[in-house]
Amino acid sequence: MFKTGVITLVALLMGLALSTASATPSIAQDKPVANAVSVVPKADLGMKTTCAVCGMEIKVKPDTPAAQYEGKSYYFCSTMDRDTFLQNPAKYVSAH
Repeated sequence: MFKTGVITLVALLMGLALSTASATPSIAQDKPVANAVSVVPKADLGMKTTCAVCGMEIKVKPDTPAAQYEGKSYYFCSTMDRDTFLQNPAKYVSAH
């Protein structure tokens, strides 16, 4: 009987751990989200800035990869850097 009780307790604790782990993604969704921008604002065309991920100097053109985060536009030297930014924008905003 003791062995059955221990097995039941372990199963309950494992179930609790799994249900807690599945709740974690909803917490991550509460973070501010960055969005890819498909059309660069005309006012920003020709502006010199730095890539928000790698720091490379760039001149904003109509096809420059861009994102918006917390009301501010960010520009990138490549779509790969933009996609990296979109995954964790707070990391790059605090770095620059």
